[in-house]
Amino acid sequence: ATAAQNAQTQSALDAVFGELLADLGWVLYLSNGSLQTIELDNRGRQNNYTLATTGTDAKFSIDSNAQKVFLLDQNNLTELTIR
Repeated sequence: ATAAQNAQTQSALDAVFGELLADLGWVLYLSNGSLQTIELDNRGRQNNYTLATTGTDAKFSIDSNAQKVFLLDQNNLTELTIR
């Protein structure tokens, strides 16, 4: 497999353990010291974005309206508005 295929496979595996935001077409997940999102556009293309740099023990939660992400990292709570 090529390096690009390996990277896509790893992203897909990480995303399995993430949180789906179906209305946005996003999956949020923690990987390699960052909070990331995979976005599928209407052409079926995958776009990856880093939302925040984190430590290895970070956790996140999405509010019930799917408008904010709460990121707990090294006893610091950060609120990220996602829409």
